[in-house]
Amino acid sequence: MGLSTVYNAPEQRSEVWIHDAASDLAEPICTIALPEVIPLGFHGTWRSA
Repeated sequence: MGLSTVYNAPEQRSEVWIHDAASDLAEPICTIALPEVIPLGFHGTWRSA
């Protein structure tokens, strides 16, 4: 799976987009609207437990 944070300018909100990493499809398989705007400089680190 791939995760991206996206700023939706027309609606002035941030979203998390989930992509199937094994697929070449440009469209996300799921989008999640966030309650607040995420700053453009946001980044994170992911790891397995």
